[in-house]
Amino acid sequence: MNEIGKILQQARKKKRYSLEKIHKMTKIKESYIVGLENSDVDSFPAELYYKNFLKAYSKYLGLNPDEILKLYEQSKLVKEDDLFKQDNKPHEKVVNKMKYSNQSKLIMMVIFSVVMFIFLMISNSIITNDSIDENLNKQPVVVVEPTEPVKVAVPERTKQSLLIVAAKNTWIRIDSDNKKIYEETLYAGKQYKAFAYDNFVVKIGNIEGVALYFNDKKVDISIGASENKVNTVTLKQS
Repeated sequence: MNEIGKILQQARKKKRYSLEKIHKMTKIKESYIVGLENSDVDSFPAELYYKNFLKAYSKYLGLNPDEILKLYEQSKLVKEDDLFKQDNKPHEKVVNKMKYSNQSKLIMMVIFSVVMFIFLMISNSIITNDSIDENLNKQPVVVVEPTEPVKVAVPERTKQSLLIVAAKNTWIRIDSDNKKIYEETLYAGKQYKAFAYDNFVVKIGNIEGVALYFNDKKVDISIGASENKVNTVTLKQS
């Protein structure tokens, strides 16, 4: 994937463009331009951001954006292929060792069960029938009256509400009860409302572009935000 960053960097230097000039012309932050030239996908809020900026930057440098995106997708496939080419033989040895270990444990458990059964049979044979009858006669008779089952009240689960109001076009991702339910750009003037029983995790691409309301109360999303105005907020009823 580093090959893409080198292509972008060489094209920029060939045109003698500074990072500041590209920022002014494309409105892409200099930190993101550096991330593109280093092929650092993790420096972006999401892969969607990286791909959109990659396309815009390639076009500005006079490169074919479709070819650059195609090269990026191919590099991802090559990386995934390498993971499957690792030697699996060491893993097979570990599996076989565990298999034999489990078989040994099973045999020991069977032997122990048989020994315990024989011991109990011998112990029971020592007790005479007379002593058993005598002990039985001494035991008081207890009559158990049937009782109604105890009913336990189960509290109803309360839904938590989330409302996002966009003042600017802003990328948003929402996880509701640990499941992704939304990931795209929320356009200016639009709203998105969601519900959860337990919690929300909201990732915001630009905290200045939206307002967040949890259970009808406004949330301060500036706390913990990065220099790039990106923040991840976890919302849960206390």
